[in-house]
Amino acid sequence: KAVELSGKATECERLQILGSSYIRKHDLAKAASTLEELLEKYPREAIGYSSLAGIYASRLEFEKQADVYRRGLKVDPSFRWCWNDLAYTCADLNQRQNAFDAVDHYLNLAPTEVNPYDSKGDIFAQFGEYDSSRIWYAKSYAFGTNGSHRKLGFDAILRQDYKAADSYFLKGETFEALIPIHRGRLEDARKLLTDLLSIHKSKNNSLSVIRDYVILEHLAYEAGDYHAMVRLAREFSSEVKKNPDDIIVGRDYLAWALSKSSNPSSAQSMLADLKRDVDPELPELLVSFDYVTGLTAFEEAKYEV
Repeated sequence: KAVELSGKATECERLQILGSSYIRKHDLAKAASTLEELLEKYPREAIGYSSLAGIYASRLEFEKQADVYRRGLKVDPSFRWCWNDLAYTCADLNQRQNAFDAVDHYLNLAPTEVNPYDSKGDIFAQFGEYDSSRIWYAKSYAFGTNGSHRKLGFDAILRQDYKAADSYFLKGETFEALIPIHRGRLEDARKLLTDLLSIHKSKNNSLSVIRDYVILEHLAYEAGDYHAMVRLAREFSSEVKKNPDDIIVGRDYLAWALSKSSNPSSAQSMLADLKRDVDPELPELLVSFDYVTGLTAFEEAKYEV
């Protein structure tokens, strides 16, 4: 509908709409050229940098992604989100100094906001400096309940400080189940997640529903209950199909579950469907596809695959 109405929009709006349309169709080459045109004509249009960088990220072309952020910062060094995303991209490229320079710029621009502190914690964590990451997550957490509480919870679990982990995770969120899992109480975790799944479905909390299914699937695997794996994976796949933009999530787990339940022909058929649907321009999805292909090949003792 937006594309149909783009003829009534300004040139800037038309290019934004067209670029977004190409992205949704997974025509990334046309999307990139459209966004390049947008930025050439309207260099202060921040959404253009974000969208173009996202295209390069989906192709795992992190150098090009970083260059897009730097272009935006040349136009306006006060683009805070640009400094933030540049920091993560530099970390992906293992450029430690550049990553911390970028996140410190972000922090200087927004010292009273919560996210720069959380981001700096992430950068430390990405370089394996967990004592430092914990300090910055705590600074972020001091602003109030936010995403940092989960990261502090994960950190506490890894340190086997389950009392601290319990204090960070919110009651009613999926990650609460990680505590009994790490304590070896898998049946307690399964019961908790089953209850949470019902609650999250009733609240249409799609992200939590996905997390619930993923952990339940792995718990069924650990228990050797492969029929439960298939049942959960079918439910998971059906749930994710409600998102028209989904390509692979849900079906990848179903292929894995089918391979475990001595149904290799159905697993291979599912993989063939995935291969057909995964766009070759989206390497992060190809990574998921290859991973599941490897899992199913392992189950069939095809170790050369």
